[in-house]
Amino acid sequence: MKAVTTLAALCPGAARKHGRVWVRAAMPHQSTVAARGRLVVTIHCSGDTVHGGPRPAVPILCKGAVMKFGFTNDKAEYDRVVAFRMAAIADGWTLAPTYEHEPAESHATMSRDGFKAHVKARIKQPGEKWKYETEVSLWGPDGLHIPTPEVYSMDTLVEALRVCPKCKAKDVDTVRYSFAGRCCNVCLPEMRRRHEYPGWAS
Repeated sequence: MKAVTTLAALCPGAARKHGRVWVRAAMPHQSTVAARGRLVVTIHCSGDTVHGGPRPAVPILCKGAVMKFGFTNDKAEYDRVVAFRMAAIADGWTLAPTYEHEPAESHATMSRDGFKAHVKARIKQPGEKWKYETEVSLWGPDGLHIPTPEVYSMDTLVEALRVCPKCKAKDVDTVRYSFAGRCCNVCLPEMRRRHEYPGWAS
């Protein structure tokens, strides 16, 4: 891990809490950020949600998020993710376990018409601080991230391919920044400046 940056470059709302961090590329759609201490966080390229660990940890909701995910004791948040998954299945999405050792009901990889999703609805072990761990991450056929709507709708996901998550402009061409971030051409210079810092892909 060679590059050093601050969370301000990736998620301004988290920078004040976590300060300086080491950054390395993880999966094509995200960056894993490991602080010089106990905290490890994962930041999706859109900058929507930050999840802290090791457990216990507190999810940090950054500006621009559509649906809150992370560790929670609120069963309603868990139920929303399950409902999202079930609605997607009913609408023709395929479902498979993300990991061999974990059932799809806990962590699933889903797809339909080139769209991809990772859906996490974990029930934690008794005695742990948090009862649930939830997440829905979405990518379009172009491989770019899509903000997760509160309620599943394929029409909403298709429309999101031409919506800029940064300025909210609708029916515009969207392009890639960083690993899988999505924005319009007007916002592209700013998003590249904020996310594609020196060594960002190292």
